[in-house]
Amino acid sequence: DFLRDFVMMPDETTDQSQTNSQTSQPYHVYVIQANKMAEEDTTTMYLDWSHLMSFDTELGEVIELEYYRFEPCLRNAIRDFVGQSHPTYIWESEDVGR
Repeated sequence: DFLRDFVMMPDETTDQSQTNSQTSQPYHVYVIQANKMAEEDTTTMYLDWSHLMSFDTELGEVIELEYYRFEPCLRNAIRDFVGQSHPTYIWESEDVGR
């Protein structure tokens, strides 16, 4: 839910390249990033920890405390998230799913 639902207003960031237009409409930070990942065939998503903590503090705290336990699930979630809107996106990595 976080990756799909987190939104920002353009004036909340100094990185205007994240937005698709110069309007004052909210934009989905991680949906845009997923689109770029698929277009550029990359496998790294950059997450701003403050975004997660403002969206769901409990989830952020659990991930922080037990990151290595959840890392495989987090990797799979990102791959699936990008794959939902880009079915031909292929993430070839030995670590995925381990």
